[in-house]
Amino acid sequence: MSGGLNYLTTDDINEPLLLTPVFKDYIWGGFALRRDWGKDPNGNKKIAESWELSCLPGNETYVANEKYHGKTLIDLSREYNGIFGTRASKFKNFPALIKIIDANNDLSIQVHPNDKQALEIENYSMGKTEVWYVADAKPDAHIYLGFKKTNDESILRQAISNNTFCDFLNKIPVKAGDFFSIPAGTVHALLSGALIVEIQETSNITYRLYDYDRKNEQGEGRELHIEKAFKVMNKARYSIEKQKAPACILSDGSKKRVLIKTEYFDVNEIVIKNKHKLYNSNEATVLTILSGDGKFTSGAQIKKGDTYFIRPKLPIQIEGDLSMIETLV
Repeated sequence: MSGGLNYLTTDDINEPLLLTPVFKDYIWGGFALRRDWGKDPNGNKKIAESWELSCLPGNETYVANEKYHGKTLIDLSREYNGIFGTRASKFKNFPALIKIIDANNDLSIQVHPNDKQALEIENYSMGKTEVWYVADAKPDAHIYLGFKKTNDESILRQAISNNTFCDFLNKIPVKAGDFFSIPAGTVHALLSGALIVEIQETSNITYRLYDYDRKNEQGEGRELHIEKAFKVMNKARYSIEKQKAPACILSDGSKKRVLIKTEYFDVNEIVIKNKHKLYNSNEATVLTILSGDGKFTSGAQIKKGDTYFIRPKLPIQIEGDLSMIETLV
């Protein structure tokens, strides 16, 4: 990505940027994001997804801070050189899109292309590798993730036609704190009862394989993308690996769990009990608050459901009792 013509000084963007999410009311969503996460509490529609940080054209999140109100991060990147850091500058688009997703009902069985496939099939530069952090889960919550064994395409096509495709997938119970990596090409579905933070590439390319024959409010079934899905699908057995790295205790007493490092973003879980300092010299930092409350030393209050963007080279201290997902881009 290219920046603007100006250069940051110590007086430019010297505060964390609170982001205003974009809401999606897909048919499988519920009310947990309103009830438990403070998302549009006065509204009355279901919220399936809250796009916390998005630079996807037509779905951009805006900055809530008074000084930058009404501007997107892309707007700011054109005004302030270097706001996105060195990693993001390697990509045509800002490489991370962050969502909070409430699966009140099962999501479709789906798959996403990798970058090369997305360019070939859709003429778009990014596919969709994604990761899931389970923020909350009902006792019977599960996900589908990859195939139990390697399969021939003819067998899988037959399974779609006779509605047995799900039988070929790993069905995995989930609980709060679980973390899963879902590389492009992996068939998957988030199932009823799971609420997750999803960090993904900046892409909205989804190929549905199966949607349980359900209808929308107009009585229409949702579009499937069988042929495209088979072009990008990894048909091999999927090895299930939950993230099991232990949390380390930092010098300030906070706990940090390194969840994943990818070419697009790194993701950590941080639990703060008193004070915690943040400083990243080369990368932007995005904080998505999972629980608790606190404040920045500037006095700005932090609460569950907030997402903040912090430019590189901006030292930040947080005070409070809270947990968060830290995404480095």
